[in-house]
Amino acid sequence: MVRNFRTNQGRVRKNGESAFSPVARALADTRSEKDGNRIAKVLGKGGPFTPELKDAVLDNHLWILEMPHLEKELKSAKKIMKALAAVPTDTAATALLAKMQDTPIARAEPCVVCPIWRHEHLCQWVADLLDRSVFERVRGELHFVTIIMRFSKNLVELEADFTEQHERLKSVVSRMSRKRRGVVMVGSLEPDLRSYDELTTKKDLGLFMEQTGKVAPEAGGWVLSCHLLVRVPHQDTMEALLDAAYPSVGYDRVRFERIS
Repeated sequence: MVRNFRTNQGRVRKNGESAFSPVARALADTRSEKDGNRIAKVLGKGGPFTPELKDAVLDNHLWILEMPHLEKELKSAKKIMKALAAVPTDTAATALLAKMQDTPIARAEPCVVCPIWRHEHLCQWVADLLDRSVFERVRGELHFVTIIMRFSKNLVELEADFTEQHERLKSVVSRMSRKRRGVVMVGSLEPDLRSYDELTTKKDLGLFMEQTGKVAPEAGGWVLSCHLLVRVPHQDTMEALLDAAYPSVGYDRVRFERIS
């Protein structure tokens, strides 16, 4: 016998507020309950999170309780803050911890490791995109693009690679413009610390290292990738430019995925 299970597909929360989606509504309602509230448990009753940050999260600042990866974001920030507090004689660590524990809402300067700043930044991106570039009529022009960019042995090389790869992406956009092919890109460059085994045994990473002429150090190193939301009416043109800028054989160094 087949049973029909009815699930709540509404967006109206228990407190009467409207959520972004049924899934977001369910997340926000669950995270607002006193019993079994995993977000409140991560925030804790003491440090290292400040009362201002806890209030911002639990008061659902800019719908933050609806974010699917909120628990992971908070746990990561907590680990960073505890690690910084463990070296009170390190002036750089002390300064970064103080910045993370400063007033979290509407910071005057960016603070990438603060979950509130990251969320506000994301909301601004979304607002800008929905206002100008992303809407129902252009759904077929939207893609999620991933590119494996560079390998760096250390943080000094990695810092230089960030600047170089950002300029390379800007160059692709400029060439699209010269061809009268518009493109909108929003995303981030992400460095991943990879071990020697990962660099030599994972198929894609192994081919990437071999074809870019890199030798994996025993200590491993950083693989710089980027993840982009792209609106491009002429995908074939942009994909060809990216493939030329990041050539590969036998694996997808540049990957376009249609957003449905």
